Amino acid sequence: KRPVVIFGEDLDLIKAFRAELNKHRIESFAFTSARTKLKDTIQVDYKDLASVEKAVSEFAAAHDNVQGVFYLMGCVIKGLGKETNAFGDLKRYAMPLFLAGKHFNGALSKPEEGHATFLAVVTTLDGGFGYKTREVYDPIYGAIHGLTLCLRKELDKCLVKLLDFEPHASPQLLVQKTFYEILYSDKRLQAGYADNKRWTLIGKPELLETDKERTPLKGKKVLITGGGRGLGALFA
Repeated sequence: KRPVVIFGEDLDLIKAFRAELNKHRIESFAFTSARTKLKDTIQVDYKDLASVEKAVSEFAAAHDNVQGVFYLMGCVIKGLGKETNAFGDLKRYAMPLFLAGKHFNGALSKPEEGHATFLAVVTTLDGGFGYKTREVYDPIYGAIHGLTLCLRKELDKCLVKLLDFEPHASPQLLVQKTFYEILYSDKRLQAGYADNKRWTLIGKPELLETDKERTPLKGKKVLITGGGRGLGALFA
């Protein structure tokens, strides 16, 4: 009885996710910049961040019990070239995820007995978070992935999934695997789907040579950028 919110620009993909939610008898709302007459759709201009925040904050005020979010703004094929507008891309593709985390934070942090809350962030980079492709891709994917890593730390009572697929994966595959990850899979944050396999990333420890100082810091000033609450504070 708690609604689910979808963020996206691809109408076919939004419809596919909504159809699956309907099977589970879950009410859904979609924020999209695409022109549509779909029911329960909030029209936004993703290039205008202020108007997006107004729409999301108003929705959150009217719906304080959001159970889950599907974030599909990263389901786009984007290379890197002279025409790439880094700041424009940040506002359009990554910042709505920040706004979702900001305005739905309270609801997503309140799972009810037997009913988990979730945030599923889906991208179509290469099915391996950029480690499989040799193509030069837009770093906006990294911004989306990085925000999700932070939100997983902040939304500690919420199931957070970061899923990457191959660029031309079908809407049906994206829906099938995303719902599988939420409903049945392990609690691993990152899962990529490529070559008909499920992939994940594991950090491999490397031995440091501590007998030789490669970068002397004594007597130098160090600038640390960041929010000051997470990694920045630890480094300081």
